[in-house]
Amino acid sequence: MSAESFQHLPLKSVHYTSHFDPTGTGIFRSLKYFHDAVSAFGGSAHIVSVDAPGARPHDIDGVCVEHVQSRRVPLFGEYRIVGGQEEKLIERMPRPDVVFAHGLYRDHCRMAAKHAKAFDVPLLFVPHGALDPYVFTYRSLRKRLWLKAFSREFERSTVLCSTRREAEKASLAIRSSLFEVLPWPVGIHKASGVEEVPASISDKDRSCRRACFVGRLHPMKRLEETVIAFLAAAVQASDRWVLEIAGGLTAEINHEKLKRIAGDEYGRTVIYRGSLGDKELVDLYKRSDFTLLLSHRENFGHTVAESLCLGTAVAVSDGVDLFPLVEEHRLGYVWRPGGGSTISEFLADVLGRSREEFLAHGARGAAFARQAFSEEQFSRGLLETCIRAQRPR
Repeated sequence: MSAESFQHLPLKSVHYTSHFDPTGTGIFRSLKYFHDAVSAFGGSAHIVSVDAPGARPHDIDGVCVEHVQSRRVPLFGEYRIVGGQEEKLIERMPRPDVVFAHGLYRDHCRMAAKHAKAFDVPLLFVPHGALDPYVFTYRSLRKRLWLKAFSREFERSTVLCSTRREAEKASLAIRSSLFEVLPWPVGIHKASGVEEVPASISDKDRSCRRACFVGRLHPMKRLEETVIAFLAAAVQASDRWVLEIAGGLTAEINHEKLKRIAGDEYGRTVIYRGSLGDKELVDLYKRSDFTLLLSHRENFGHTVAESLCLGTAVAVSDGVDLFPLVEEHRLGYVWRPGGGSTISEFLADVLGRSREEFLAHGARGAAFARQAFSEEQFSRGLLETCIRAQRPR
């Protein structure tokens, strides 16, 4: 099928994934992105979920989900598809135009490759580095072995990444594939009905200045160093500053450890809000002067994109893959650990900035992010990617 004829047909896609949970975000949210994007231009998305042994299968309202059983084995992942299901599944499913494999290192990738080969259609891998910043590095030996064993499938596939930097990292691990960059959509402002961005100081909390951290409380996000540095910088600042933290606790940083890190300032300068729903999260972003994320590594930085869409400036490290956009479009502040300044020095400088400067960054951020991370942009980009994947290599 030529790219020209393909462009005018409704896209029939099959999406292979490991077990997902609709009560969370993660892979479920990403599957919804792809389903909605394909549906936007008249296509269909058929999801094949390879469920973990003993796991409860989940469905998505309005989406065709096929469940495949698996059994646990010690080789290349936690499960392997129970024999005989693959051929039956491929036989009864309609011919797709494109096959997606969401996530790596699991047996559903092999099944997706087999399905694409059976119908001679493009295969697109989505590593989902936006969900796992260490998708190519953590337990790297095991992953390199898997990638080597799977190298022939990558030779005829396209790898879809959420940022240019993720694609650069992926290219070091997967040397034989084509790479496409497509920023994930962010619709928190639409879902919450927020169309206007803060236009004046009166739209912010005037009782004090506020920064927020949103995300799992994990050492790789430099949360402990961030809290300590923020407290030191807040003492020097002419205004009163508060850091509000929202996100899930972890084994590494639980509630008691967070209290110890903040010391006497817990509940005053450092406030933990717990895990928030979208409405509460929107309120947190809107009342903050800026969002703070100084991670060692973030392949996308979803909270950064959310903050920008809502018109709130950001302060990020150069480990967050969106940092080049923050610099290029003047959307906030970037800390470079190798640049000579400490976190405390960086935050002391940021906390000394005026409200008007933060508002200006936020206004530019909303104008840029609502276009760059829009659902419409994602839908168009996904269609164009599928068209390019049809062309002979």
